Amino acid sequence: MRARGKVLREPGAAPGLLMIDGQQFRFWLDGVWHSELRPKPGLAVNVELNRELQVVRISVIPEVEEMEHAQAPVSQRTEKSEGRTCRLIARIVRRLMTFKKQNPAA
Repeated sequence: MRARGKVLREPGAAPGLLMIDGQQFRFWLDGVWHSELRPKPGLAVNVELNRELQVVRISVIPEVEEMEHAQAPVSQRTEKSEGRTCRLIARIVRRLMTFKKQNPAA
């Protein structure tokens, strides 16, 4: 049986979890995960289940995989932009604090 699902938990010491039509399914990477992307919560996937409803194959939905690869450089730029914004805000706050100390009546 084939279905679409979402990763709820990536496997580590414990098995990963998938949500398919409101049901949770456990999975491990070995022999089941067929994608270059690592599983992460919220990732949309195609899942194959056997007759006993055990996960036998998981692959990332191709559109999602393409979007993930395309967005990688953008996310790095966003992090740099957020870092600049934080530094700017910190400088403004320092200047305001200095101004407040110099002008207590203001």
